Amino acid sequence: MKIVVDASVAIKWFLRENLNEEADRLLGGDYRIIAPDFILLEAANIVWKKIMRDELDERDCDFILNGLKGFLSELHPFESLIDRTQKLANQLKHPIYDCLYLAVACENNAAVVTADRRFYDRVQNSDYSKQIAWIETPPAPK
Repeated sequence: MKIVVDASVAIKWFLRENLNEEADRLLGGDYRIIAPDFILLEAANIVWKKIMRDELDERDCDFILNGLKGFLSELHPFESLIDRTQKLANQLKHPIYDCLYLAVACENNAAVVTADRRFYDRVQNSDYSKQIAWIETPPAPK
């Protein structure tokens, strides 16, 4: 079963933070984990912020980004998703960055698993509610 993870989930595979055990369970499940290629840029930005706050060392960046690539079954080019992403962002009145993950889910008949409460709530209260899952309650693998 395919699921889309966003950066709020993926970064938890490498950093000890709230809900990291739930994120780790996704790796042990029968999931094909997919994402837009933009996830790499977003994860790099999260790591950069932590380096700037002296929470991580620069050497951690390569480890995290290379490790992330290894956990993802498919990376979808964001360029091919721009039109759909823009429509979703306009419809949901939510930032395009998050809607990119939703566009991948729509294209692949999958759900986005997120730890971003604002994104989850926005999509959960829309016509796309079947395509979003909270990290603690991911879709059951088929």
